[in-house]
Amino acid sequence: MENNLFCGDALFSAGCGQVFTGDYKAQYETLQKFKRLDDAITVYPGHEYTKTNLRFAYDMHPENEKISKSLEEVQELRAKGQPTLPTTIGREKEINLFLQVETLEDFIELRNARDAF
Repeated sequence: MENNLFCGDALFSAGCGQVFTGDYKAQYETLQKFKRLDDAITVYPGHEYTKTNLRFAYDMHPENEKISKSLEEVQELRAKGQPTLPTTIGREKEINLFLQVETLEDFIELRNARDAF
């Protein structure tokens, strides 16, 4: 089991959970811990939000080829009724904007933008 992360609503493929408690710092710090995990760790999020999360990421960074390619792949999978999960930490580092932010302030800004998407 040490090669798996069952993260519930803390981390989704290409996204993260909403911060209903208002404790953005705790959420940010949790994601920073996940970001330090080995790339090969298999991630099992609590929900299948990959397509919507990638649409948001693409809207924010349409020039990012990894995000656009992932969005195409996910759209094909979902059109066939297939899941996009599980994922890996390595993949998430490439496509998940929430794992790419450098500061708490950037995280809050990005989370607010996602909430309004």
